[in-house]
Amino acid sequence: MNVLRACVLTAVVTTTLSLGASIALFGEDNTARETRDRHEIEALMWKYTRALDKGDGATYASTYTVDGQFGNGTNATKGREALSKLVLKTPTGEVRLDANRQAIGTSFVTEVAKDSKGELYNKVLRKVDNIDQMLGMKKEEFQIGSRDVPNCP
Repeated sequence: MNVLRACVLTAVVTTTLSLGASIALFGEDNTARETRDRHEIEALMWKYTRALDKGDGATYASTYTVDGQFGNGTNATKGREALSKLVLKTPTGEVRLDANRQAIGTSFVTEVAKDSKGELYNKVLRKVDNIDQMLGMKKEEFQIGSRDVPNCP
């Protein structure tokens, strides 16, 4: 019985000393560390999400480690510099974001036509690459519409 008491006492003292040493060494217990880690992880997640929503390539890239990568294999985008210039490959062509966080990509001009059976279908008339919000105009010439622009008498 005395041996059992000695073992239990030793276990309690060892656990207490270990916990005390952990708090003394790291300045916090597991709960505090887990809480801090959770807040840091959530902050990183929201930084990543907001950067994607805003099209902010530099901030998006900063959520990765310096040697981070998006994707895997030979087509992976590696490193912060490359990640900040990431181009999305879609079935209709490549899409990237401009300084205003607007998509630049391919557009298709189509018309509804009838085939030989009289069925309607979309006929592609033209494919236009790199369409941006200014529609080919120079930045100085481009005006965002308002109630007075364009002037429609």
